[in-house]
Amino acid sequence: MSNNKKFFFLFCVILSFLIIKTGYSEHKTEENILKQNGFLYHFGLNKTKKKRDFKKPRLAIIIDDTGYSFKEAKRFFELDADITYAILPFAPYAKKIAEYAHNKGIEVMLHLPMEPNEYPDKNPGKDALLSSMTAEEFQKVLNKNIHAVPYIKGVNNHMGSKLTTMPYYMDRLFLLLQKKKLYFIDSRTSEKSVARQEAFFFKIPFEENDMFIDNVRSYNAMKKQITRLIKKAKKEGKAIGIGHFNYDFYEFLKKELPQIKSEVRLVFVSELL
Repeated sequence: MSNNKKFFFLFCVILSFLIIKTGYSEHKTEENILKQNGFLYHFGLNKTKKKRDFKKPRLAIIIDDTGYSFKEAKRFFELDADITYAILPFAPYAKKIAEYAHNKGIEVMLHLPMEPNEYPDKNPGKDALLSSMTAEEFQKVLNKNIHAVPYIKGVNNHMGSKLTTMPYYMDRLFLLLQKKKLYFIDSRTSEKSVARQEAFFFKIPFEENDMFIDNVRSYNAMKKQITRLIKKAKKEGKAIGIGHFNYDFYEFLKKELPQIKSEVRLVFVSELL
């Protein structure tokens, strides 16, 4: 083989190697971007590339209405499970609980008060986001809520059956969440919620509550709900359920967690996004 042919052959080998390597890097970069910026990946446009790395389906449990008792919060935190706590911004122990949770490696989120359909007969609480607010008022109150709870990874709505159906206000909410790099979990207090499509436009990491576990606080009713939730997680690979900061739900979890963990992998909400 002449020197020219040897040189040409070597050049082709090196070029092929670089093309393969570059293509692989670009593929990984694209996949990372989709994962980080959220919703193309989440909505299934890249599902053929997604790897199922988990032997068990994943289940995230959120405890709503956290913040009214530090003693009870510590009791919940002692449960051997990755559970996410949604803290009401102006509850008496909101900051103390958030700081304590952070130090223990427990994920917290803001349980954001939002206007329900029944307002004012049903009051979401102090400094709730309301449809009567001007853009400036809405922004001010939203910032106040976000800064009331330290170390939050995301937000879910407290009530909000009216506001979550209004694109104008959800856009304003998601614009700030985008800047703060916070996720949003739609509690699904309204079937008419526009949160999913608005979150998509703003590329907000997003998921929905699949069911409330303890709307009926009897043991049998909660057992039925958690069984349905586990079944959904097994079918779809993941699920989210919401319970509340009360003694009945604590006792239920304390007894049922070994069985739950034998069937699914409990994870913080951020691990599903």
